[in-house]
Amino acid sequence: EVSSPVQQRIVARLALSAGQTVSTSALMQTVWAENPPTTAASSLQNHVSRLRSVLGPAAIRSAPAGYSLWAGAADVDALAFEEVAKSRRLSVGDGELGHRSRIAQLSSALDLWIGPPLQEFADEEWALPTIARLADLRVVAREQLVESLLRTGDMTNAVTVASELCRDEPLLERAHLLLMNGLAAQGRQAEALRVFTQFRRKLVNETGLEPSQALLAAEQAVLHLNTGAHNGGHRRTSWVTPLPVERTRLFGRTDDIAEITSLLITSPVVSIIGPGGVGKSRVALRIAHELSPNFGDDVYFVDLASAVGSDVGATICDAVGTPGGIDTIADHLRNRRMLLVLDCCERVIAPVAEVVTAVVTTCPHVRVLLTSREVLRISGERVFVLPPLGEEAVELFESRVQMIRRGFRTTLGNRKLVEGICHAVDNLPLAIELVAMQCAHLTLHEVSEKLTRPLDALDMAMRDFPPRHHGMRRALDWSWALVDPHEQMLFARLSIFAGGCSADAAEEVCGFLPLENSQVVTTLASLVRRSLVLADFTDDRVRYRLLDTTRAYGAEKLEELGETLEMRHRYAAWTGRVLAEIAPLVASPREREVTEWLHCEAGSLRLHLNWAVDNGDTDLAMRFFRPVMASHRWRFVIEASWPYERIPAWRDHPDAPYVWMFVAATASDPILAHEAAMMCSRAPGFPETCVASALAEAVRIASFWLRTDPQCLIELQQLAARHDLPGIRFSVALARYWDAAAKRDNLTAALDDLLMRATELGSPAMLALTRLFRFRTGLGPQTEDEIREIRQVLVDLRFRYLVSFCDRSLSSWRTDIERVRDAVTIMKVGDEDADSALWLGYFGNERAELLARYGRTSAAAALLGAIETNWDTSRPKRDFPAAERARLEHPVDVERGRRMSPREITNLVRSEFESILAGLDLETE
Repeated sequence: EVSSPVQQRIVARLALSAGQTVSTSALMQTVWAENPPTTAASSLQNHVSRLRSVLGPAAIRSAPAGYSLWAGAADVDALAFEEVAKSRRLSVGDGELGHRSRIAQLSSALDLWIGPPLQEFADEEWALPTIARLADLRVVAREQLVESLLRTGDMTNAVTVASELCRDEPLLERAHLLLMNGLAAQGRQAEALRVFTQFRRKLVNETGLEPSQALLAAEQAVLHLNTGAHNGGHRRTSWVTPLPVERTRLFGRTDDIAEITSLLITSPVVSIIGPGGVGKSRVALRIAHELSPNFGDDVYFVDLASAVGSDVGATICDAVGTPGGIDTIADHLRNRRMLLVLDCCERVIAPVAEVVTAVVTTCPHVRVLLTSREVLRISGERVFVLPPLGEEAVELFESRVQMIRRGFRTTLGNRKLVEGICHAVDNLPLAIELVAMQCAHLTLHEVSEKLTRPLDALDMAMRDFPPRHHGMRRALDWSWALVDPHEQMLFARLSIFAGGCSADAAEEVCGFLPLENSQVVTTLASLVRRSLVLADFTDDRVRYRLLDTTRAYGAEKLEELGETLEMRHRYAAWTGRVLAEIAPLVASPREREVTEWLHCEAGSLRLHLNWAVDNGDTDLAMRFFRPVMASHRWRFVIEASWPYERIPAWRDHPDAPYVWMFVAATASDPILAHEAAMMCSRAPGFPETCVASALAEAVRIASFWLRTDPQCLIELQQLAARHDLPGIRFSVALARYWDAAAKRDNLTAALDDLLMRATELGSPAMLALTRLFRFRTGLGPQTEDEIREIRQVLVDLRFRYLVSFCDRSLSSWRTDIERVRDAVTIMKVGDEDADSALWLGYFGNERAELLARYGRTSAAAALLGAIETNWDTSRPKRDFPAAERARLEHPVDVERGRRMSPREITNLVRSEFESILAGLDLETE
């Protein structure tokens, strides 16, 4: 017994979040509402201590953000009931065994009710939402119980429970509809009509509203049954709608279902289109169940997966209980109010189009919802392209893994890995279900590694899945069989584009015999209609792409055609030509065009560059590497830590200077950067702008170590004297700035010159960069709005690394919480230089200070140790008192950090900040 009212509130609040931490602020609000005493925190602690003496010392656990009750959902009646009530809802087409199981579940859950929920707190604001939610769920559970009783033929109990529900909820229409169904099924039509009449009278008198179409349809059905019985006609004794069972929970799709439903209100036929495995059938089934009451249960779900063209009409007629075929179906449905769901229409699209046209042109009260990988192309058809899942993909994955691996949870520690797995299979529901099955015998890391060959990882299926869903390869085989040879060929060739392509690119790269160049666009349009290719529209442009799993399938087919190597060379030739054309736009007012092109092609370029390197094809690797480096925007494609040494025999290749250019820009050692820049300078025929870039980068690297590189600076000035170009003049000014920064001398003059050259160049990115430099030396903008303006320019131009400098500059205007959020946002492994040694120097000490201030002193000490290993600690820096205390308190962690690579320390620090952020969010709640 807990006698204290305050302690009762604490126990109730913790019980409703059993096993989860409830923040201290939330508990104080529960106990004292909006007027907590000044001693609220200490008083709360005292009450918790007393509770532990009653409930046991381990019953209530302390956490940094609050307290949690050592209990599970099964230990709290409200939560146990809620879990059953929210679990999957069986539907009208479910089997008897499933409904009997559901009856047992619901009866046990409803037996937990012994009175109004949270009765002792009924007038307290914190409890009101829970009370309302539980009451609503109880109504839903009772409705579901009646439905399952009706489906199992237990009409007596169904009528009893429905009558009690109608008594308790006199204006609940669904309860009265169920009661009418039960009475009518017992042959008690007069009583069913009396229920309708009494309900309608009460509804009109108290609300002024008329019953819905569903209830009116039920009344007409009862009248029809009554007339049929008197006339000796056939009487329908079953109220079961012939719909398949929803056996698992549908994740997400709320907005999609709402939009499709709204389309059905105004359109006679709606087609749900999408690639195999995206969940079209599942969404259509849910819509059918939800709309069933609106059509008086006259809803039919027809699976056409195994139908042949001549059987389509007969199949549909059999399903809806009418004689005949295509020629007569419209006559039989003319006066019926019906929802007809046609599933998997792509194999018989022409006869389906014929049937649907006949129905919707002569049957005004029939709505047709169909799923297909191809549109019908008939008048009045509204098309909804069903996208893959969004954030709900993680929930679906977790749910499916829990079915085969007890205790699995998505946690802060493994969420990134789970998100990566879902992303690797395009967030397709079928693919997620298939890959989740691998977790029965593999760890998440092993599953992730296996997805480097996604189709091999997705070859397992549940035995009750339809044959076309027995693995993603089978699902794609289904689509492959529906297209003609030219479409198959183009589909396979398009797999060369990892990030999609424009129609022009598809024509140039994929248009060669036996597929004529002139045939590419029309064939591409056909593939889009068949959902094998997606069309992404932005403004006035369209980009065509394959999902990653689909592209892997296309790559297999390309290999079977024997065209893989030829397509790689054709793609290399195309990218080289385009980059040569747009390279002059770099560092100009039109640099956004180059940025967007590189952003779109980055995935393909990386893929083919790495493939060429892995397969020892130096010439092909250089065909990709050279134009990317010459674009001066290589960071959009290649990470600074990319292991260039893997290119076989690159030093002997004619394009070796482009690799030296990369080394000059990315070396942590200033001596190596200097040598690489000089190799570029001495290479005959190497483009002058590339030489200038390499020399300026070497000066930059030296400045990071508070050194100068006078030889590179002299070489750069001499180059500018020979080639008077704006880009080279800017490189000279930039190098002079780095040199002045290293010397801590003449910075003002250097920045003035840099600003003049950036203005002359007309590059928005370089102007923003110069303004940022001026701010950091106290010469530039001094307001938060000005820095945000610079940041937005860099965001628009996708200079992620420079954006992080803006975020650091904004820190003086930001709270600690905002800085934590910034850290989580910025620290993404693989984002340009995020995992390089330079990152530690730029941000390391500030991050360590922030970690220490939030009590993560061990991680702060490890970060300081990593900085010592990877950065010149002699550089002057601000005082970071909390971080320095952490260093002294945790010498072992400092040593641990010294042994960690930049990537390892980045992972550790990001994880700590995500944990801090999670705690802050809990406090906010």
